[in-house]
Amino acid sequence: MEVVMKKLFVVLALISGLAMTVIQAQADDKLRCEGIPNVSMNLEWGIVSMDIGYGTWDICSIRYDRNGIKKEVCPTILKAALLAESEGKQVQFSFNAPGMTCADLINANGDWHAPDPFPYHMNFSK
Repeated sequence: MEVVMKKLFVVLALISGLAMTVIQAQADDKLRCEGIPNVSMNLEWGIVSMDIGYGTWDICSIRYDRNGIKKEVCPTILKAALLAESEGKQVQFSFNAPGMTCADLINANGDWHAPDPFPYHMNFSK
């Protein structure tokens, strides 16, 4: 019984180590792009865009759901971005983009488009 328990412990330790390696590898694939925002809005479509130094990204719309962001949430994003811009504070976008740089995100689609992949997190408190 003791031998079986030791073997089970070794197997569990190996599985646990493999799981931690996978989690660490996923964390290393995250891309963070930050800069002081230059905020703009298309008045016809209500699209809020930001340039943080890598080109202009469309983020959301105050008139319709866009990029997975509800139109009701977009005014809050706009206010936070305008506040960061006025105070000279940086905004940080986090992407799940293995092997990409911040410049790659704008080069893939050009200015005035949503970055691809779209950020999974935006931090306005830097």
